[in-house]
Amino acid sequence: MNPKPHDFTKPARLSAGWHERLLSWGRAALALANKTWAKQLPIALEAGVRDWEGLYAQQALSQLPEPCLAYRVMVGESRFPTLLVMPRILMLNLVGALLGDADNAAAGDRELSLVEENLADYFLAEYWLSAFRETWPAAHPATWGLEERDTNPACSRTFGA
Repeated sequence: MNPKPHDFTKPARLSAGWHERLLSWGRAALALANKTWAKQLPIALEAGVRDWEGLYAQQALSQLPEPCLAYRVMVGESRFPTLLVMPRILMLNLVGALLGDADNAAAGDRELSLVEENLADYFLAEYWLSAFRETWPAAHPATWGLEERDTNPACSRTFGA
């Protein structure tokens, strides 16, 4: 037997079985979110899985849409870090619709105001992350915490080298 040391700088890809489990959890979470949004939001809103690809952090961060809003999310008691990224124009349109501003979409891309940022934070914590928390597939529920925005997500320090 020749043990081979594990190279933590180059972790192995997810196996096909784990990839499918992750994908089915994502689909279940978004299906729950869609049901909740239909009942509780004043606008028609639906999310779904189009592409689900496993990437290393550096590769994923280099492919982020510009401009975007990126939030640190800590999962579980051990506070496993992850990043939730949304295109800024999508969040502007969503926040505008939640505020009853139908003309917000025509305004184009811009920075969010303080009120818009807070409403976006509230939406993501209460209407987005809650669906992932409720459909968590493990026997024990995990805590999910939306943390501060990452102002430069392409250079995020959320993940180690």
